Amino acid sequence: MKTSLTSSLTIGALRPVALATWLAATAGAVALAPPVAHAQQSGSPAAVRSYSIAAGPLGPALSTFAGQSDITLAFTPDQANNLRTPGLQGTYSITQALAQLLAGTGLQAVAREGGAYTLRSAPVVAAATATTVPSLAEVRVAAQTVYNDGTTEGTGSYTAVGTSTLATGLGLSLRETPQSITVFTRAQIEDQALYNLPAVLKQTPGINFEQADSERFSIFSRGFGVDSFLVDGMPMSSHAAGAYELLYQSQMDMVAFDRVEIVKGATGLMRGAGSPSASVNMVRKRPTKELQATAQATLGTWNLRRLEGDISGPLNEAASVRGRVAMVDEKADSHVDRYNRDKKSVFAVVEADITSATTLSVSANHMDNTVNGMPFNGAVPMFYRDGTRIDLPRTWSQVPSWSRWHSKSTFLGADLEHHLDSGWIAKLSYSNQQSDSTLTGLTWDGYPDRNGSGRTGWRDAYLDDTRRDSWRLNVSGPFDLLGRRHEAMFGAGTVDSTLTTDAYYDWDGYSPTNFFAEAAGVPSLAQTERVWVDTTVLHTREKNAYGALRLRPTDALSVILGTRVRNWSTDNSSTTRNVTPNTVTTTAYKHNNVLTSYVGAVLDLNTHYSVYASYTDIFTPQNYRDARGDLIGPVDGSAYEAGLKGEFYDKKLNTTMAVYRVKQNNLGESTDETFNGQPVYVGIPGAVATGIEAEIAGELQPGWQIQAGIGHNTVRDANGNAALTNSARNTFKLFTTYRLPGQWAQLTLGGGVRWQSSTYRDGAGPNNDRILGTPDDRLEQPAYSVVDLMANYKISPKMSLVLNLNNLFDKSYITTLRQGAQYGSPRSISASLRVRY
Repeated sequence: MKTSLTSSLTIGALRPVALATWLAATAGAVALAPPVAHAQQSGSPAAVRSYSIAAGPLGPALSTFAGQSDITLAFTPDQANNLRTPGLQGTYSITQALAQLLAGTGLQAVAREGGAYTLRSAPVVAAATATTVPSLAEVRVAAQTVYNDGTTEGTGSYTAVGTSTLATGLGLSLRETPQSITVFTRAQIEDQALYNLPAVLKQTPGINFEQADSERFSIFSRGFGVDSFLVDGMPMSSHAAGAYELLYQSQMDMVAFDRVEIVKGATGLMRGAGSPSASVNMVRKRPTKELQATAQATLGTWNLRRLEGDISGPLNEAASVRGRVAMVDEKADSHVDRYNRDKKSVFAVVEADITSATTLSVSANHMDNTVNGMPFNGAVPMFYRDGTRIDLPRTWSQVPSWSRWHSKSTFLGADLEHHLDSGWIAKLSYSNQQSDSTLTGLTWDGYPDRNGSGRTGWRDAYLDDTRRDSWRLNVSGPFDLLGRRHEAMFGAGTVDSTLTTDAYYDWDGYSPTNFFAEAAGVPSLAQTERVWVDTTVLHTREKNAYGALRLRPTDALSVILGTRVRNWSTDNSSTTRNVTPNTVTTTAYKHNNVLTSYVGAVLDLNTHYSVYASYTDIFTPQNYRDARGDLIGPVDGSAYEAGLKGEFYDKKLNTTMAVYRVKQNNLGESTDETFNGQPVYVGIPGAVATGIEAEIAGELQPGWQIQAGIGHNTVRDANGNAALTNSARNTFKLFTTYRLPGQWAQLTLGGGVRWQSSTYRDGAGPNNDRILGTPDDRLEQPAYSVVDLMANYKISPKMSLVLNLNNLFDKSYITTLRQGAQYGSPRSISASLRVRY
């Protein structure tokens, strides 16, 4: 493996590799030489300082306070779990500050010898003051307390402060997981005004983004397409997701979510069938025991108007039943002519403690999205018929205003979690997705002449209906063996999804005399003129069982061994309705008792660094079709990963450097051709990807947050030819914020840059010379960078104004490499007024 990795690092990769080394070295240098603000010194109770700590979860607030005031504060995570603080704004002594932070929590701080403090329950009667303070293991707190549920809301952090089960099913921190994980936190979502899932993924290190049109997108990680999308660990996509299903992911509004977890590489142990690129898990917000509320109003370029609200709190006096409701109403135009959207989303969750050890959670998320003037298959053509490039403005669109996509989606979820006295946890989860959409689009075929002739528009319509049910039972906990404590996890689950599509076609098409002058005025097709061509029903089922052990041979070494067995089947029925009698074509595939193995190991080198390695099998069924209309077979292969992880300032700062090698057989790649309206794919034999990634995320100094990462990958087929060239080989992403000190403490400034190397696709043009890779057929996007800025001014402790300026230098670039392309958004600005209670 070492030889293959080394040989893949070409001269063109030297700069990103050097930058990766620099990032890791910088992170280490920062961590090993802590600034004065992180110094571990005891503060005087009478010392008066100025603090600015936002209201939110109690544990992170206490951690922040301990770091700023240089005290030792001892408490257990259970003491602060699900409690919130009103925050701290102003000048206080340590005693006054602790009283303010703990107000309403039922806790009080008790001073101990040496300037340390512990927490205990506040007395309810005077006699209780004589109660003996329970003995607690003294814990140095100068960072966020670790929460098992990984909640990032209220922490202000750009890194995860808890655990994740997405990669292995075991509750592990980032450092303990033998794979690369990026967590996009609530603070980042709010700082960068990222309102939907595509916006988050564009900013995520190691992720490449291709925008097929205004709503559909493709995600790439480590050179391969990402097809694994989850909500709270439950699947919301099938394999492969397909062109139309990606519409639903594009409307996922972030108002409902606490964070987005992205596990790089294969997640076959927990996800089952899936590619070795990455899995994207959106984690919903949870109710709180204390009342809190947030409201925000946003105005921006292209008539952006957005209102959102979020209220959470107890539903009974004991706070054993809690609820939360979040909603958003967004309307906006676009830089693309005739485009506008109207989106509404409502999220609600109720959580109840049935017993002290059992919790039931029920949630619902409903979305209603309407897009007018949707440039289905891209807004701008790239090539004339003679093979030369077309140069049209970024605002130009080849579709009229009646082109429309309307969808409604409802996601239901339920979790029943029980904690045993032995430390074991059993969790039963259920999710249901029901989505319906109507897409009335105009698709252009062919390459226009310079006078505008030669193109035909097809005014088609697609009615889409998706139903998906998922169940999962997961049990995990510790056990003792040979005098040491280990962990085990096992579970089982099912996924049953049905996608039904009715296709209505424009049988004759519309051929304008001058495409450029008439495209916007193409008349809509009357419903009576449509031809109901076919109905396709795709039914996919998966049953799985899995298990993993985390063995601890020594204190420094952990070894994870896991396996998953699954049965996967798909039935595809297509009814052709434009002939008499109707014809029905059925295809079916089954894969029974498919085993996926997982092996991982993590070795702690010291208190800061760990090295890790992991291996997993790959098995990915594909819903892609070949030139004959047949489904191509599944992808199989293997994935290796090794790296170095760093964890500093009590988990406030995390770093990762990883190398990987992935081999896949029969990987589907688009040919840019269609068969009966469906895209045609071809299987790539023996595709091999090798690469390197580096990432740093968290707090470099008090008030200074950063997330940055680079990636380099090379993907080649069995003959050594470059494959999947529409995904950038080299990327760099950075976003950072800094809260100014002293009298400017109310102001936080931030900015970032996204850079990617050049990408290209052969066969996008007419290819008049019949030689692939020449100017008449190769569409290329040169390397480019986009710079964003932000500013957050705290008007009062409960109100702030946030400004976001995106694409500062108004960079022009295309986001998809096809004849019908899409331009990235030009420079834009938005202003948000946010109020918290």
